[in-house]
Amino acid sequence: MILYDKYGLLQVAYRPAGGYILFDWTSFMVSLEEIQQAHRSALAGAQQHDCWFYLANTSKVRTVLRPEILEWWGKTWIHELATAGLRAIVTVVPAGAIATLSARAWQAEVTSGIVMQNTKSFDEAEAAIQQLRAASTAGS
Repeated sequence: MILYDKYGLLQVAYRPAGGYILFDWTSFMVSLEEIQQAHRSALAGAQQHDCWFYLANTSKVRTVLRPEILEWWGKTWIHELATAGLRAIVTVVPAGAIATLSARAWQAEVTSGIVMQNTKSFDEAEAAIQQLRAASTAGS
């Protein structure tokens, strides 16, 4: 189920079979308004489906996030996600060095008990989500 789509840049979807919200990135060249809309849509989907795991597939990305996006993410949005109950973000890391540095910049802002995990492939990311979901269920 698609929650947000900015053609050629980012698609956000709820994946019921995997129990996660997928951020499928092609490029980080989104505006602050676009990323805010994408994240609000993702959070609404997470709340609607009681789904508290995000998978960020950034493997195709070769660009960097704008500074204002990193600032909004770190100062405002990550706290809203934590308050809402997001448990983990698993990221398929980009292949390019510059995009990897950009991914690490937003990851450095993740706090408030949200687990952050990096993987090299989509399959590894899905397996990590399943492990995190199982651990979360066992701990409840």
